[in-house]
Amino acid sequence: MSCQREMDQLPDHISFLISERLETVSDKCCFRSLSKSWRAALPTFFAQPPFLMLSESQLDSFENNKNKSEKDEKVEVNPHPRVPLRGFVGMGGDDKQLVYNIEFPEGNWLIAIDLSVEIHILNPFSRVQFHLPSVSKFENVVNQNIDRNCNVHKVILSSTPLITKDCIAMAIHHHKRLVAIARPGDPSWITIQTPYHIDDVIFFKNQFYVVIVEGVAMVCDIVDRMASVLTEVLPVSGIGLQYELKYLVEMSVELLLVVKFLCDYNDHYEDYDEFFHDIKDPAYKTDKFEVHRLDILDKKWKGLLNLGNYCLFLGFNTSIAISAENYPGLRNNCIYYTDDYAYGYMSDKIPGGIDMGVFDLEDKTIRPHYQGVSNCYYSPPLWVIPIAHSESSLSAPPVPAANY
Repeated sequence: MSCQREMDQLPDHISFLISERLETVSDKCCFRSLSKSWRAALPTFFAQPPFLMLSESQLDSFENNKNKSEKDEKVEVNPHPRVPLRGFVGMGGDDKQLVYNIEFPEGNWLIAIDLSVEIHILNPFSRVQFHLPSVSKFENVVNQNIDRNCNVHKVILSSTPLITKDCIAMAIHHHKRLVAIARPGDPSWITIQTPYHIDDVIFFKNQFYVVIVEGVAMVCDIVDRMASVLTEVLPVSGIGLQYELKYLVEMSVELLLVVKFLCDYNDHYEDYDEFFHDIKDPAYKTDKFEVHRLDILDKKWKGLLNLGNYCLFLGFNTSIAISAENYPGLRNNCIYYTDDYAYGYMSDKIPGGIDMGVFDLEDKTIRPHYQGVSNCYYSPPLWVIPIAHSESSLSAPPVPAANY
């Protein structure tokens, strides 16, 4: 008899008593992932994964203290502040939206870039970390012009570092959005020859796939360091002021391409400074989404109008598909998204985090998924989804280590 069956056979009142003694959200996440009966044992008011990790504010506090210290020598700034708690909001559960101030749940890995532009694979719960080559070890990097917030856009891991020794990281880097690979402990990054401007990357069926700005999917050969074209160009459907962001998502053993259309007004005003003098919101807004699935035989993207019981989570980090059946409160056939249009809010010189919502593929409407406000120039809100709840490959956003 399997361990899971033994757990399912425990009396309900026993599993409920166990759940009541769990104090942290991360422990409750692990508890829920063990069996269906244990998932049902938790109180209905408990927020469920996926979590929206809110923007942190200690960076602003650090800067404020720094400014004060320049005026008042008595104010001391701690160069190694305590790792702060972060705000987490569950998307599942009932309509009551609670913010839990907790540390990161166990099982999630982040890519941290410190002040010396060293790159680390970090488990923020256990503090286990592995070292990747520095930002300065990418090809075509001018050392005196390294920016840890702009040189690395996204990093995907082929597997959990603790499970296999052959963990491979693929990074989208440089303002031209090139891709390169490295293993923990490697001396430098190895460039994969692709066209410029990679929009997204995913580890799917034991291979790295990338999609370029035109919607062409390519398969990366990490031995030959080349990428081969898999699909034709995606027909353009955006018009006017619309800008496109593309995401690769694994859903029920299929590869999806999701296109987000934004209305971006930044490039349509001659007097930029005058237009943004009194602006309080970013001059961009998500308008709609389109979903396509990969037809491997025809090597084409084909339109997908319905996600069935699934919903998608998009943002700076992993693009995730989750079945909404076991998560009361999640809406199937919808796309949950965060504000990841860095070019938009950085050019506006306004913190990101305002352009977030839930897009319904059936009626094309957009509704908010978080009622509060969470804005940050360096680290807008992003999704944190325990591995047990995810069907997608492992990936992480490049988060500056100073933000912890």
